[in-house]
Amino acid sequence: MKRKIIICILAISLVLILALGGCRAHMLSSTIRTSDNFVLGYHTRQVFTGCAYSPREYSVIEYFGDSTELVIPLEYRGRPIVGFGVRRTDYDEFVFGNQVRKLTIQRNIGHIHYISTRGFEQMELAEVYVTSDNQAFKSIDGVLFTSTASILMFYPPAKVSETFVIPKTVTAVGFFTVAGSWASSEATMASVMANRYLKNLYIPSTEFLSIRLDFERLPSLENIFVPYSLLNTYREFFEDNADLVQSIYETLI
Repeated sequence: MKRKIIICILAISLVLILALGGCRAHMLSSTIRTSDNFVLGYHTRQVFTGCAYSPREYSVIEYFGDSTELVIPLEYRGRPIVGFGVRRTDYDEFVFGNQVRKLTIQRNIGHIHYISTRGFEQMELAEVYVTSDNQAFKSIDGVLFTSTASILMFYPPAKVSETFVIPKTVTAVGFFTVAGSWASSEATMASVMANRYLKNLYIPSTEFLSIRLDFERLPSLENIFVPYSLLNTYREFFEDNADLVQSIYETLI
């Protein structure tokens, strides 16, 4: 009897391993090129410690057309497009041409893994616009946030503005990977804040002491303004770039 139980446990474990591992194999071999110049993959959802593909939903992986104002479609052949990038695959980010100047996210997008900023120096993306009926995200002055503006998602690499004040509502920076969760790492920081025009960055609170900015991706940055009471704290935190940190009265942020 005990032997049968052990065999059953091993069999169930093998099935789970194959199912979860198969998610990656399936995703890598199941991309779709559409007639409107998109590459799609089956959307994946978290299942325990792995992932499972959702055959009724797609994520957008790449746009290879030449449009300068890119609108993410609502569906493909009757099935919804619900995200950017496919989790745990080589297609984990949304890639598009440098010529894209405006990215419009409609009501259907509820998951964003990564938005690529590879070669950000040549990218023309200056604005992300989220339609008002999207329940997961919002845009403020061309910058992408979650719907409550609690997570800063993406700052366009070609946004022509010398100053950015991080809203006080923001408590985290990263990508919204699945409903209700977010990812924060040095890799996502580099993608979220990569811009060649930004000179002045205003940080309102200690919530951002976990943010490791990639200063090579902010080549024009001259000042990081923080509340006067946090001046020394942030100078220690940014170490080699401490000379950029300046103080400002709390009421001005």
